[in-house]
Amino acid sequence: MKEKKNAEDNVQYVPVVDGGWGWVVVVGSFFIHVFADGIVYSFGLLLEIIMKEFNASNTKASVIISLLTGLNLGMGPIASAVTNKYGCRVTTILGSLIATIG
Repeated sequence: MKEKKNAEDNVQYVPVVDGGWGWVVVVGSFFIHVFADGIVYSFGLLLEIIMKEFNASNTKASVIISLLTGLNLGMGPIASAVTNKYGCRVTTILGSLIATIG
């Protein structure tokens, strides 16, 4: 008698590794988004204080958040090109250095 083989007989199962480093990445990513998006979403609360402190108009005070958002979104294509050419690690280090220098 011939035995019929199922397609499942040839499947190799790889054990899922659930290490602690994945959770470090998740927590780090969470805090990055809290700080980066928190500034943008809470700027409306700071706008009146900035206007009073610097005696600026609404338009002039709003330039701050406009530049922040514009630069964040505008650097996407540049970061993508650098990532394609040099890789993720170099791009991350370069971005960290630029952010640190200011």
